Amino acid sequence: MLKFYVKIILIFIFVNSSSTASSYTKLFEPNVPNDINVHISWKYLKEYSDYINQIIKNPISPIPSKYKKKFRSKVYYKNKNEELSILPASTRITGDWQDHIDAQKKISSLRINLREGNIGNIVKFRLLLNKTRDFEAEIFWTILHEVLGYPVLYKKIVNVSMNGLPAEKMLFEEAASKEFLERFSIRETAILETDERYFWDSKYEAFNSCSNLFELISSQERDKCIENYLKKIDFEKNNIWTWKVDNKSFLKNYISYKIGINAVLNSNDQNTKNQSEFFALNSKLAYHALRKNNLKRIFDPTYNFYIPLYYDGDIKKVDFETFCKKFTSDNFNKDRLNKLEDLYFLRTGKKIKDNFSCVAKYYLSNPKYQFSLKKILNNNDFKLIKSKKTNFDKRASVKTDETFKNTQICLVQGDCIKIENENKVIRDTIAGDYIFLDEKNKKNYPRIIFKENLDNKKIITNLNNISKNLYEVSENETLYIKFDNLNRDLQFNLNGIYSKVVIFNSKLENSKIKVNYLKKTKEKIYDSNYDENLLTGCLTIIDTNLKNISIESDHSHCEDALNIVRSKGSINKLNLKNSQFDLVDFDFSDIKINKAVLSNSKNDCLDFSYGNYFIEEITASDCKDKALSVGEKSILKVNNFKGFQNNLDIAIKDSSEIHLNNFSSDKANDENCISIYKKKQEFDGGTLSLNKKVFECIINKDLYSKVILNAKK
Repeated sequence: MLKFYVKIILIFIFVNSSSTASSYTKLFEPNVPNDINVHISWKYLKEYSDYINQIIKNPISPIPSKYKKKFRSKVYYKNKNEELSILPASTRITGDWQDHIDAQKKISSLRINLREGNIGNIVKFRLLLNKTRDFEAEIFWTILHEVLGYPVLYKKIVNVSMNGLPAEKMLFEEAASKEFLERFSIRETAILETDERYFWDSKYEAFNSCSNLFELISSQERDKCIENYLKKIDFEKNNIWTWKVDNKSFLKNYISYKIGINAVLNSNDQNTKNQSEFFALNSKLAYHALRKNNLKRIFDPTYNFYIPLYYDGDIKKVDFETFCKKFTSDNFNKDRLNKLEDLYFLRTGKKIKDNFSCVAKYYLSNPKYQFSLKKILNNNDFKLIKSKKTNFDKRASVKTDETFKNTQICLVQGDCIKIENENKVIRDTIAGDYIFLDEKNKKNYPRIIFKENLDNKKIITNLNNISKNLYEVSENETLYIKFDNLNRDLQFNLNGIYSKVVIFNSKLENSKIKVNYLKKTKEKIYDSNYDENLLTGCLTIIDTNLKNISIESDHSHCEDALNIVRSKGSINKLNLKNSQFDLVDFDFSDIKINKAVLSNSKNDCLDFSYGNYFIEEITASDCKDKALSVGEKSILKVNNFKGFQNNLDIAIKDSSEIHLNNFSSDKANDENCISIYKKKQEFDGGTLSLNKKVFECIINKDLYSKVILNAKK
């Protein structure tokens, strides 16, 4: 009965979350098991125990970073088919304070990175001991943010057995990573947190200095000693907090370095959308989340703003009763409350308490607490306000520029030294991992200093409802344009190889859009598949409602001739050809296509990710890679497919499905025309459903995938 109830809830969540365009919509609920076993390799188990013994020698001090070394381990759990899965992993001690250590059982809170496979499409997560959080209150508060529209990390109560010990309840908390972003319809980008290394080094030194004789002095004397020690630094007064990119795996190339640096250097309250609303939401019961060392932000380089990310509010349910005596409301959104209650049951196994419901009703009753991307986009100017100067002179720095050549480390005294291994140093500095030892063997955690070439920066233009049919886009211009209820034909002349168009937050109906390329190149113009605004398309349509539109393109040189993101509606016809890379790419969308005619792409012709899609008729020819590619948990229905001279007609991968009715290909009986496989760690294989028993060409599939023959239409 419980499994049936959970299934109904998941269907409800999916249907409701996929019905709205122009939002950071959650695409699915992670399927995390209730029971997890963690086994640190016997080879490293003694070292792990020794670390715990060293930590608890000074039981009131923070946990030093030197005891957070990774150990080889394995994670055991039963998957959705009740089969035992064993996944190799890297595991380390996590947490700041010793509430993350159980001295009696010799166990700790853990940070786990799966080296293979995933748990509920999650690859990196923490398992936190019971005394570190009020689990039910923390999960409730996280879900409250989610139903109010904020992207938020997944948390669930699970039973964990560590190295054969009896299982105990722990908090499963996913890491801020690519998988989290994409589940909320956000392309992988920089997630920021404050660089706490100086803070915790100073804390540890203070506790060490004042706690050596902790058995001989009173706790009051010790606390006063620590307070006086930290007054010398005073992080708040001197404002020496800096930002770092938390999800280091995003930093793969120079373009991502530029995005990361831009994100780090411009992170402030003025550039963060819903900052005052986020503060009001957390100030009464979760003020801990607003402290500088607990802040996280998502940087959206497409729109040039930040999104606050709730992380750790140290929220406690004992405070709810007092809150409910002061604040009540009956004018709340019942649908949101129902969704909150359903998610709470899924992640705790319990029904929501009266005090929890009271708190939820209060915050669900006032629209000011909600996060609305549409509202934000209606008032966005795409400009980042420069952060104020801070007391950075006391820190060393890594100086570089847009070429990332001749990078230097500059000390406080002003001396600069040329750096070897520039790429690693720059990446580590952005991610807050770089440590420079000076002549006195003192640790320095350098900040980044970046010199931009302002003469060659793209111009960002925001136009509203200008009544013309032809738009000229200059050499270094990315034209951002918003239309309300547009129902006329459009043409865009791209006058340079860096010219791009972004149609955002719009409504397009019965329109024909044509893109003309007035300058062509055969060279790849970026060292990644996206630019500094995280754009891949020469034409990008994002957060937009479409109805009966047609799009035409010839001789694109961008990664995608057309990229449609977080949009919904219908397309009458796609007519695109002659692309240096992909022709059409759909992400996080819900789209119906009547007819697609695609030809001569040096990569994929049509690519779908994360969404629900339907094609009545597609003809794809001369696609040098895949004619039709479906991945990242997408569902696609195709009534009629015709393929000619393609390297591969159809690829189905990474937990995606294609329901295929009529298929025609020029492939011979001994040629591969369809491949079904698992490509990315965070997913499973693909599924192909066919309405026939016999197939004319070869279908290849891996062990993770399946083919359903003679399926119903």
